[in-house]
Amino acid sequence: MLVRRRVPACQNLQNLTAQLWRLTSHGDITAVRNAEVEVSALLESHVLPCYNYAGFATGNGCGSISFAGGGTINSYNSTPGIMTLSGGTPVTQTYEGNLGSNGNVNTASNTTIDGTFASPDTGVGACGGGGGVDALSGNTTAVTGCSTATTCVAAPGLVKLPQTVTMVTPQIPTTVPPPSQSLGNGDVPLTLTPCTGVCPANGANNGNYGDIVISGNSSAIATFVPAVVAGTCVPGIYYVNSISLAGNASIAIGPCPGTGPGSNPPVPAAYMPIIINVVGNGQTTPLDLGGNGIANSTFNSTLLQIQYAGTGAINLHGNGSSSAVLYAPNSPITFSGNANWYGSVIGNTIQSNGGANVSIHYDRALQQNLMTVGNWTLDTFTWSKY
Repeated sequence: MLVRRRVPACQNLQNLTAQLWRLTSHGDITAVRNAEVEVSALLESHVLPCYNYAGFATGNGCGSISFAGGGTINSYNSTPGIMTLSGGTPVTQTYEGNLGSNGNVNTASNTTIDGTFASPDTGVGACGGGGGVDALSGNTTAVTGCSTATTCVAAPGLVKLPQTVTMVTPQIPTTVPPPSQSLGNGDVPLTLTPCTGVCPANGANNGNYGDIVISGNSSAIATFVPAVVAGTCVPGIYYVNSISLAGNASIAIGPCPGTGPGSNPPVPAAYMPIIINVVGNGQTTPLDLGGNGIANSTFNSTLLQIQYAGTGAINLHGNGSSSAVLYAPNSPITFSGNANWYGSVIGNTIQSNGGANVSIHYDRALQQNLMTVGNWTLDTFTWSKY
């Protein structure tokens, strides 16, 4: 028996196949008395969410997650019909704002983690104080342990991971040339064009860009839109060397061409996922998202995936509300300012700068919308003799 399920991979949208096999072996032995033996097993490659946490740090030391200025970690659900807005931003819930790390989380006195903290380390105390790495240090009451509105585990809300978590490093295809076209430093809005197929070698207006820098008092918006292939709107794939925003600048996602504001005849806005691959050649800080951050009016974080394979620094310090998923498993991520992040972040470390109060709101819709296929597992095994 074979059961198949196709899912688009979260990092590149390529189709993956999850499979379930029932394996049966039957043997007969003819002797004085007949004997029959049957062995049966279920072998499955499970479909798994790519983003289980509001934030996960792959680093394994003390303070791999550190909120020196405090923070609030909670959740919301961007699914249409479930999400409600108040003052233009989603209403959040005080559960499933889970954090995870291969090391320790260190929290300040004004930190509230409305969820659990998962780590292969255990214990509460002064991390590295002669007894190795403790899972939780600082404000030991910060983690509520609430997995639902009514279910909270006993303090301190720690979950023991069976082993260190290894994150796959994003891969830039060898067919993509080094980004060459730099944009920005003006008040003129930018609408970028995505790749369709293999990016051409000239690097211009084809989803392959150099450094996008919008600074000073600029209020310009760099908009990433989906692609159109054979008249059909499909996800937009981009390769960008670096992004730096300051002043009132922001990046935004746009609807499918021909829909939304300005469409003629009027057509409701329709969206497809946008994937921005940050290359980071020659950049110590390939992502410096200040200004007004990321404009995503839908607050559907699955519509914008930003991924980076390198070890350069990522600074998130915008004044607005950003909604996206950020996947940079080898990079130090630093929060500063008053920004609110709706979605999920994965880095080598997740820190706050100075007295910054970190606000991460996990999008529970990620548990159904961005998936991958895990390793083969033996679900059941039976041995029967007749």
